[in-house]
Amino acid sequence: MIPAPVPRLALGTAQFGMPYGIMNGNGRAISLDEIVNILTFAWQSGIDLLDTAATYGQAEEVLANSRPPQASFAIVTKTHALGAHHQPAGATRIIDEVKRSLDRLRIPAFHAVLIHHAPDLLGPAGTSLFRALIGLRDEQAAERIGVSVYDPQTLVQVVDRYPVDIVQLPLNVFDQRFARAGTIEWLKGRGIEVHVRSVFLQGVLVAEIENLPRRFTSAVDRIAQYHAGRQRAGLSPSAAALHFILRCPGVDRIIIGVDSLANLQENIRSYNAACRWRGEFDYSPYMIDDPEIVDPRRWQGVGHCS
Repeated sequence: MIPAPVPRLALGTAQFGMPYGIMNGNGRAISLDEIVNILTFAWQSGIDLLDTAATYGQAEEVLANSRPPQASFAIVTKTHALGAHHQPAGATRIIDEVKRSLDRLRIPAFHAVLIHHAPDLLGPAGTSLFRALIGLRDEQAAERIGVSVYDPQTLVQVVDRYPVDIVQLPLNVFDQRFARAGTIEWLKGRGIEVHVRSVFLQGVLVAEIENLPRRFTSAVDRIAQYHAGRQRAGLSPSAAALHFILRCPGVDRIIIGVDSLANLQENIRSYNAACRWRGEFDYSPYMIDDPEIVDPRRWQGVGHCS
């Protein structure tokens, strides 16, 4: 049997345009000079895909002005939620927004355009919205079209209804729903590209326990047990988080967010260490079922852009 390809790293850019993440204690986005350094090192290290969205503050403008001239990153974007916009106005709005994003980024096409609010595809404007995506793909404004989801149930409904090319979903040691449900293998059986985000749970998985916000109090014992286990296995916090993803077959890309060049360098070292690691570690006892802990949409006062 041919071994599954190792998923490659991609770089998330939410914090390039705005303060992002529950562990972002300074409340600031990254400086422009640091973003230039991050993008340069990322490209030199083989990271060739960026994940962004027009809703990420000034991220598109920053990317356009900070990309190294020699770098030709593929870019994935995500749409605004339709909200009160219904067929046909909502679909037309999405097309116009994607084309404005292409202009801001100064690129000819996206690697993929994802519907950010998956329920939009299940509502009354869903068919019109997906036709708009197909039009973008036919016009070669996007190589692939798909959806970003938060739960397996919504994903299954969308994929059963529409022939998407690509899916982005959350996956980490504490949020194992998509791995346990067999959803990723099901997607790969349909030939769908799979990108995973929230692999560090906005920094929760790599933070010192005493630095976690109070909302995680109910999960502290489980979190402490997990860290004790990965320490016994000889894995650093970031290497363990990445190793969990690497052992989930069917993942094509692992999206990581960083807040500095040093953070990116550490994550790349951890990724390489996780790829080389041949030990045994059972992650299954550390799944947390409480959506108040694992779903950033539930975190009061904390932005969520995944």
